[in-house]
Amino acid sequence: MAFGKRGGQDGSISRPAFATAAPTADGGNEPGFLGRLLGGNGDDEFDIDLSHLQPYGHGKSVTMLVLCWLFTGTLGGHRFYLGHWFIASAMLSLGVTGFFLIRIHFAQMIQSLQPNATAEPSATLWYLLLVLGVVQGIWWLVDGIYVIWRMLSAKVNG
Repeated sequence: MAFGKRGGQDGSISRPAFATAAPTADGGNEPGFLGRLLGGNGDDEFDIDLSHLQPYGHGKSVTMLVLCWLFTGTLGGHRFYLGHWFIASAMLSLGVTGFFLIRIHFAQMIQSLQPNATAEPSATLWYLLLVLGVVQGIWWLVDGIYVIWRMLSAKVNG
């Protein structure tokens, strides 16, 4: 990342569209905090180079993204494909937690079917599994639609 003056050989300076200053309440065009943060302080002494930023999902296939979302989406496979490691890890940990809770619940059910069994499956575990499944299902659906929409709009605009 390069800091300092930027521009072409002729000294021209170009700024991204979002870094232009919004008019203030008094009608002037003085940049506010966000304008200074993203576009410098107006004298171009300390400007930030944003030319290295890539569009969303740069170089990734939409078809592969949809397949990852359909088959491994509840475990964050589509987010791993895009390189979003933090969100993907959160989805994976939620999926692994659900897997272990299902395993515990089925072990309790099998024990309750044995002759002379006195214990029954835990109702609290069943409700926890239900809530976890609903949260994971909604997250899978909303996140998949969001990611695919962002990829398609980046392909159309970029």
